[in-house]
Amino acid sequence: MIRRMLIVLLIICMMPIPQVLAYQDSHLTSQKNTLIEGINNKNRMTNKGLPPREDTYRSEDFKMFASISPDMLLNDSLAGDPDVMSKDGFGFRIPSLLRAVTPDKKDKDVLLSFSHIGNDSADWGNLDIAMRRSLDNGETWGNVNTIMGMPSNNAPQSFNDWGSAFFIDMATVQAENGDVVMMLDMYPESKGLHASSWLENGDGYKTVSGKDYMVLYSGDSKVGDGEITNQGETYTVRENGWIFDSNGRKTNYYIPQHHSAEYNYETMGDMYYATGEADYINETPPQIPEESSGQPEGSNDIYVGNIYLSYQKPEFNPENPVFVQKKKAGPNKEGKLYSKYPDVMTDPAPLRAVVTSYLWVTRSSDYGKTWSQPVNINSQVKLSSDGSFLGVGPGTGIVLKHQDDPSKNGRIVMPVYTLGKGSAVYSDDGGITWKRATSSSDGYINNIDEMQFIELADGTLMSFGRQRGKGPTPDME
Repeated sequence: MIRRMLIVLLIICMMPIPQVLAYQDSHLTSQKNTLIEGINNKNRMTNKGLPPREDTYRSEDFKMFASISPDMLLNDSLAGDPDVMSKDGFGFRIPSLLRAVTPDKKDKDVLLSFSHIGNDSADWGNLDIAMRRSLDNGETWGNVNTIMGMPSNNAPQSFNDWGSAFFIDMATVQAENGDVVMMLDMYPESKGLHASSWLENGDGYKTVSGKDYMVLYSGDSKVGDGEITNQGETYTVRENGWIFDSNGRKTNYYIPQHHSAEYNYETMGDMYYATGEADYINETPPQIPEESSGQPEGSNDIYVGNIYLSYQKPEFNPENPVFVQKKKAGPNKEGKLYSKYPDVMTDPAPLRAVVTSYLWVTRSSDYGKTWSQPVNINSQVKLSSDGSFLGVGPGTGIVLKHQDDPSKNGRIVMPVYTLGKGSAVYSDDGGITWKRATSSSDGYINNIDEMQFIELADGTLMSFGRQRGKGPTPDME
C-alpha cells in the first residue's frame, strides 16, 4: 500500500542545469563556499527590496546553473560565465540532484546535477539535457556540458520559437550495480502540453505478430494549427531500423539504430534511403550527411530528414528520395545561419513519428562521465488511458531496500504522471526493462501530478506531490 502525505507545493521555476558527455575531470572549476554578498545589508536595498543592479548580488561560487544573459535575470551579477555555463546556457530549468555512491569507501561520492539547457527557460524549443559533476562533495564543480540533444527544424531566435524536438523533465537514480539511470520526457517538434491540441494520443507504437514497432505516418500532423488534413499511410520501424509499409513490405528506407555520443545523440530519428546495402545499419550516421556525390566511394545512402520533425513536412514519394542538407547555425553570422544558440538545422522527413510524449531512458556506468544512447520505453509503460501525455515526476527515483518480500528489494521506482493523476513505473533489472504500476485505482493516484517517492523504514512508500485541485486523493496500492 502506498500511503501518501499530500503536500501542496509552491513550485518555483529554477534555472536549468547543464550536462556532461565524455566529461574530463581536469575541467573541474574551483568554487569556494563563500556567503551570499549584499543580502544582509538592508541599507543597500532598493525600494522594491532588491539590491541595486550595479551591486554584487551573489557570489560567483553559488551559481550552480545561471543564465549567461543578464537580461533574463533579476540582477546583472547573477549572469553565468559562458565558459562555465556553455554558449547555449541562456536558460536552465527543472533540475535533478543525485549523489552517486562509489563502491570504495575511501573514494568520495560523486555529485551529479542535471537540468534542461537552452530556450530562455521555455518548456519547448531547443531544450537539451546538461550536467555538472562534483568529485569533492560539492566544493568544486565541472563545467556545464550537454549530454543529449534533439534536431531543430528552425534555428531558434527567441523564447517563442518551438521548431524543435526537445527534452523536458528528468528523474535520476543509482541502480544497485552502481549505474546512474536517467528517465526523461521527449517530445517531437511541438510545444508539448502548452499546445495540447497539436498532440496525438497513444504510445506511438503498433503491435505486429506480438511485437511492438514504432509507427510512422506519411501524412501531416496537427503541429502548428491543431488539425490533420490527411494522416496518410501507416508505416512501422522494424528490426535494424528498416521501415515497412502498411502491407508489411520492406521499403528502401530505414532509421539508423546506433548513434554517437559525440553529437549528443541528436541524429536519433534521422531517416535514410538505401541505394544498395545500407550504410548505417551497424554504423553511426554522420552529424551532417553529404550528398552521394560528395561521399566516399560506396557510401551512397540518401539522408531525407528527421522523423521527429513534422511542421510543413514534404509529401512521401517512396520512389523519389530527396536529399536534405543539414546546416550548422549559431551566434556567429559569418558562414553560418544565425541562431541565438549553437544548433544544427534539418528538415522533416517525409514520414513522421506520432506527435505524443515519449519516455526515454539513458544510463551511465562511470558516474556521469559518459552516457548511453537513450532507449524509448513508451511501449512498455504508456497506457491508452494516458492519452497524449505521460511524463516523469522531475527529481529523483528510489531503489527499494526495506521490503518484506526480498525479491522487491533493489527494485527501481520512478514517479510519473499524466494530467491530474500520478503513477509509477518500476524496473527489476537495474533499469533495462520497465513496467507500469497498475495494481489498483486503475494505476493512478488521482488529483496529483508532479511528485516524488520516499521509502520508510517499514517498507511503506510515501509520495509527495502537487495537488491539481480541491478534492480527495485516494491511495494507490
